[in-house]
Amino acid sequence: MSVPPKLRTPVPAEIAAAVMYAHDRTCCVCRQPGLTVQIHHVDDDPTNHDPDNLAVLCLEDHNRTQVRGGFGRRLSAAEVRIFRDKWLEHVRQRRARAEELAAQAMARVSVTPPAQPHGSFLMPPAAFIASLPAIRKEALIRAQQHWPSWATADVMNRQYEYIEALRGILTALAAFYPSNHFNNQPAQEYFVEVINSRFLWHRARLEPEGPGSGGTMIGPMVVASVAADVEGMIVDLVLSLSRQPEYQEGLSAWKTAWDEAGKEGQHYEDPK
Repeated sequence: MSVPPKLRTPVPAEIAAAVMYAHDRTCCVCRQPGLTVQIHHVDDDPTNHDPDNLAVLCLEDHNRTQVRGGFGRRLSAAEVRIFRDKWLEHVRQRRARAEELAAQAMARVSVTPPAQPHGSFLMPPAAFIASLPAIRKEALIRAQQHWPSWATADVMNRQYEYIEALRGILTALAAFYPSNHFNNQPAQEYFVEVINSRFLWHRARLEPEGPGSGGTMIGPMVVASVAADVEGMIVDLVLSLSRQPEYQEGLSAWKTAWDEAGKEGQHYEDPK
């Protein structure tokens, strides 16, 4: 006797957006950005949209949660919860470190981001713009100190942490734009989507024969390319200020300082 299909209802948009943001739009099992992902109902009830019952999985890991004949599941609900909870905590900690770095940097130059919401563009203080190269250098150094080895996993985690710090800079810059200026959504969520799209782009670009065809070096190549993209986004936002007279003369020197900070941060050696 055939089993009737389960009743399925769509995950409410607000819940889906919150779950995707909390997971950094990344599978909580393999943790590889740039893969196609979907929201998985841990208890197999596709009508139970309690956030505690939801996890973001890539297609391969979602397939591993399915029952297979007499062999059972290759990824149980209990295992998914463990992977999910550990990944959410990892994302929270990474974001907290990035937010702390941005807050400390702005405090050093006595800059307070504008309160939200506001309806017009506010000129970022020159001191804040001038501080961004130093923030970049410190982000690179902190990422190296947190993930010090040259094992592939540490190299990638170091880049992920650096990208998160860069995203913190973007979010700080976005605070000077009108509320929800970027695609009519909070800047944090917008930049998660944009950066994730760059992971998708570079993975597709580097694996023309399909996912997994590029071997183990694709991960480091993808994450390095995304870091360069996000650096470019910051430069684009800052250089767009060239239309303002008070910034025109200093932006060439700023770009030089930004580039030098990247070189110094990458080649930093802990004196200890």
